[in-house]
Amino acid sequence: MAFLTNIAVANVADSLDAEISQSFNISNRAFDVRYYKNDCKSELAHSISEQNNVRSSDEGGNAGFLKLETTAILNSTEMFYEGDRDEIFTGDTSGGYVSLCIRADLYLFDNKNISMNFLEKRVNVTVDLEMASFIVDDIDTDRTDADDNADIGLDYSNYVEAYECDPSNVSDKSYTGTYEQGSVLNICVKSTNPEVIDIETIKNMLVEQDVVDSVIGEKYQYIADGEYNSEIANLDCNTYTNPKVCIGELSL
Repeated sequence: MAFLTNIAVANVADSLDAEISQSFNISNRAFDVRYYKNDCKSELAHSISEQNNVRSSDEGGNAGFLKLETTAILNSTEMFYEGDRDEIFTGDTSGGYVSLCIRADLYLFDNKNISMNFLEKRVNVTVDLEMASFIVDDIDTDRTDADDNADIGLDYSNYVEAYECDPSNVSDKSYTGTYEQGSVLNICVKSTNPEVIDIETIKNMLVEQDVVDSVIGEKYQYIADGEYNSEIANLDCNTYTNPKVCIGELSL
């Protein structure tokens, strides 16, 4: 998810309303575009009279993404003449500026209960009421965290499973082999829900020898940050299964 264009503003014909437009690269997951006060926390309840979001197959120059074009109408009557209940306009009868924040969320599920990625942009729009003109004159740094300096992360471990397997039948999770020094141990890794996450590779794989209860066995990091010694380890992620299965082939 990324911004494709800068924010633009244009007059709506025969009125003092203004249309704000912005486009994004986005996936096919559920999404929202919302408008807030400049704090990016208090959603506007009165100042937006109309909103339209159109997602198309136009990739915007980025393969694998869709293009999202958004527009919203700033209600001039509400902001300039009826008390500005959202408190986003600063000025007088000749003009001033409108401060707001635009936020786009991409959700993990269709019920929109978990935001997996978002973009925020604060913007000031200069308003000349005598000339009926609007100009975007100040855009703050784009934010992708819910709070400044906050650490944000998603844990997908509940959607990943690993098990001992036979490469000739990767769907058999009950397989148990007999091993000796020099044998190859195959570990299959796959997603339990491909709509949430799919497996492309294995970044880390640590194997511990199970000796007896209460005794810690030896550990060996076969794969570390995607790197491994091909003499004792190999990766096969071209299993052509659904969901995809990655196999770590480990020499004991």
